[in-house]
Amino acid sequence: MLKTFAVSAVVAICATCANAQMKGAGSSFAAPLYGGWSQSMAKSIESRLDYTPIGSSGGVKAVQDRSVDFGASDRPLSRAELEQAGLAQFPSAIGGVVLMVNIPGVPSETFKLDAPTLAAIFVGSVKKWNDPAVRALNPDISLPALPIVPIYRSDGSGTSYVLSTYLSKVSPQFKSTFGVTSNLTLFSDKSGKSSAEIGKLVRDTPGAIGYFDYAHAADLALPTIQMRNHWGKFVAANRESIQVAMRSADWEKMLIDQDPTFDLDLTDAGCPGCWPIATATYVLVPIKGRNANSHRVLEFFEQALQNGDEFAIKEGYVPLPSRAKNIVWLSMRRWQTALEKAGAGKPQRRMQGPSSDTHVAVL
Repeated sequence: MLKTFAVSAVVAICATCANAQMKGAGSSFAAPLYGGWSQSMAKSIESRLDYTPIGSSGGVKAVQDRSVDFGASDRPLSRAELEQAGLAQFPSAIGGVVLMVNIPGVPSETFKLDAPTLAAIFVGSVKKWNDPAVRALNPDISLPALPIVPIYRSDGSGTSYVLSTYLSKVSPQFKSTFGVTSNLTLFSDKSGKSSAEIGKLVRDTPGAIGYFDYAHAADLALPTIQMRNHWGKFVAANRESIQVAMRSADWEKMLIDQDPTFDLDLTDAGCPGCWPIATATYVLVPIKGRNANSHRVLEFFEQALQNGDEFAIKEGYVPLPSRAKNIVWLSMRRWQTALEKAGAGKPQRRMQGPSSDTHVAVL
């Protein structure tokens, strides 16, 4: 609940500022990061940010309708979707989707699952915590014959999209039942509209299992389960395991692509220490149509990517590596030029791009 209060406070503060010149909406996953960047850069950049965490699907719709200056989504749009909507897309940070259980007498951080069993739980074919499939993964734990209560996001959520992407890769049953979706409706009657709501429901519901973003779990020191990854290793979610998953991205391929969409899939990454449900979170900016504030949005995020790593780490995110930031910067320069040609005026300053010694990210 602490993070929800903090994000709401940031939004309220910025909404009442005289210089709150940019409006964004979307991913609740990214809300603490964007709110914190807005506050930390208040003295160094004129534009302030008014951000509303309404979920990734809501953010995509809002920027498509041009009711906000930028949208935020944990589900990247395809090139065709971007071109149709006149949008540019880039990642701002890396995070992860984590899970917590409420099994009386069982510490969540000692509990282990693999992807097929997790998928079977969400599909409903594994119904109790003492199911043989669960016991086989936790031979040293006495598990009760307690019904499993899955708790899911009730809104169009990028967190649901990332989790369903992962489970669809490893479970034909999950793929045929749900598939990759931002609207994951499980058989349970318990759901929440934010990570904070999911966390509270899990804590208050014996037998529950729920998923939310790693930044939320890190902020509140919530205990999360271990997952068996692609290499068969049980891994805990932390900054290191998410960071090594990030390294699996083919950044060089994006550099070769003269107009990358930055569409990353970091789930089920093939390295021994990787957290298997890692993801990037994205910013969507209009470069065609109504785009009066797009220059300001690009300038804001250029500054955030250069100077915001320390805050991102503090909040439980993994900053983009140097090479990724440079690819984003090159794209931003092209978008500035496209905006000028489209009649959006000139930027207040030209992109300088990040220097490899100005941020904390490790390659």
